[in-house]
Amino acid sequence: MCYQKQSHRYCNPDCWLLPICLMMLLTEIFSHTCNQLHQKILEENRDNVKLLTSKMGPTFPRQCIDDIMKFSSTPGEENVPNIREFQKDRITTVIHEILKQILHIFNQNHTNLSWDENSITVFKLGLDQQIEKLGACFGSEPDDIRSKVRKYFERMHKFLKDKKYSLCAWEIVQIEISQFFTMVDQLIQKLPEEAPEAKDAEISNPQILPEFPDGETMKEELPQGCSQLQSKLREANKKNLELLNGNMGSAVPRACLSDTVNFFSKPNKESLQIIRECREKNATEAIYEILRQIVLLFGQNHTQLSWDEDSTTVFELGLDHEIGILGPCLRSGMAPLNIKQGVMKYFEQINQHLKYKKYSLCAWEVAQIEVKQCLILIDQLIKKLPNEDPPAINTLMKEQLDAIAMPKEPSDPSAFSGFFL
Repeated sequence: MCYQKQSHRYCNPDCWLLPICLMMLLTEIFSHTCNQLHQKILEENRDNVKLLTSKMGPTFPRQCIDDIMKFSSTPGEENVPNIREFQKDRITTVIHEILKQILHIFNQNHTNLSWDENSITVFKLGLDQQIEKLGACFGSEPDDIRSKVRKYFERMHKFLKDKKYSLCAWEIVQIEISQFFTMVDQLIQKLPEEAPEAKDAEISNPQILPEFPDGETMKEELPQGCSQLQSKLREANKKNLELLNGNMGSAVPRACLSDTVNFFSKPNKESLQIIRECREKNATEAIYEILRQIVLLFGQNHTQLSWDEDSTTVFELGLDHEIGILGPCLRSGMAPLNIKQGVMKYFEQINQHLKYKKYSLCAWEVAQIEVKQCLILIDQLIKKLPNEDPPAINTLMKEQLDAIAMPKEPSDPSAFSGFFL
């Protein structure tokens, strides 16, 4: 009890000593608790990863591939590597803000998220408990630390909103959150820096396919008998595309998603656009060379390709059928050199990727997506081909009458032997 005597203030030692001891004891307890917090948070973080991974499943919807490529190719103002650069003494604050932002994400409209409501509740409760534990273990930090974390999550919020909280939007956000949990795991262990990622094989800078100029020696019309190419090829290409789609399935193995995004985020995608814009008179040669390269591609080691051998054989025969239709209709007997080299450069990147990845399942997933795009492109090029016989002209009629009157030596059949090389 404290009291005052003769204008002097005296205190019983019991009055002030006990609060000081309690203060020191509580400080020691909180310090010990916070020192042990990292291990607890590490375990809880890994539990979150397990739950997230189990709900994401082993595959990724194939219809969402375009969305994830676009999202990955347009990085926001902040990105994960920048956030990793925070100093060790700020790790707790960074983790706290990351968990808060993840919780905020899962409080959005998640009707299209492929989770049951109980799992979402458990996931959110786990995050909330981590946030509460961490909140007691750091002082006031400058707001710029938290704002850098928020900037990255703002991009995910905007993406979800722009895509109207669709299934594909949530698939991509889950991948991003999974990456953040991995980063939190690393931050908890105070890793100085992330191990460098394995680099792809040295692939030369992709070269844009050249324009297909009008060759002076090229004829203006296709050879007689080739004027029905459009109707002949359309059905054959449709069957090949249906067979490819059927064997690819509706989902991509999630383990292959990183490889797929990395391959397609490289600036080699525009090369197909150049072929798409080629002129009508070059369409036959472009289709022919693309088909040849696809046949060569499937001639590689495809033991890891998720097709049965019969399907692979039927697909190759379908491609050979299209090549057989086109071969006699090439104006110069074979694809012009500039077209052939251009298409080969494009497929060279796919072949190098397969070889570097040792013809793995994931490498073939990438190759199949590329082949599908090529078959869709062929369908567009087919529409540029003639679909009816051109009107007869006087000069042609005169040449035919002359040929009847004065027959010439038959052409050497061996002249056609180079068409299928």
